[in-house]
Amino acid sequence: MPYLAPEMTGRMNRPADLRSDLYAVGAILYHLFTGRAPFSGATPLEVVHAHLLLRPEPPSAVAAVPAALSQIIERLLEKEPKRRYQSAVGLLADLRRVNGVADPDRVAPFELGTGDMPQALYVSPRLYGQPDVRSALEEAAAFVEDLEAVDEGGTALVAVLGNAGEGKTAWLQEARGPL
Repeated sequence: MPYLAPEMTGRMNRPADLRSDLYAVGAILYHLFTGRAPFSGATPLEVVHAHLLLRPEPPSAVAAVPAALSQIIERLLEKEPKRRYQSAVGLLADLRRVNGVADPDRVAPFELGTGDMPQALYVSPRLYGQPDVRSALEEAAAFVEDLEAVDEGGTALVAVLGNAGEGKTAWLQEARGPL
């Protein structure tokens, strides 16, 4: 749980990919250099909440971690996958820049991720267009919520009809989170 990427918690409408593994690498490096996990909590739900919403204290503020290495770890722990390293190759390039200096505290400032290129095409899971479909699903959900029979333990059914390949399943999955 202390090394789980936000998108792997099941509480985000986003698929996990190799950038999730890079988040875990960041959490492991954080633990390795500071002696503690980036997030902790009394319950697993508190740890999940922290992974989703909180920023960890910079490693350099917790332990004697060189600033450049601290910045690399912080980038690995970004909540939004597109703000993390996109590949292990980019991460390795930055780690080599830090490792190649005799005194890591004196690493000349450099822009992180200059050697970072996505290793795959990432398609956003967000759906675009067809605002009438989104509003129809929201109206159906509001209608079901207003039914007294449902409040008293009854049931309601909303049918989504259309031809194959029109995106019914994708729209229902998109609406599932907010509804």
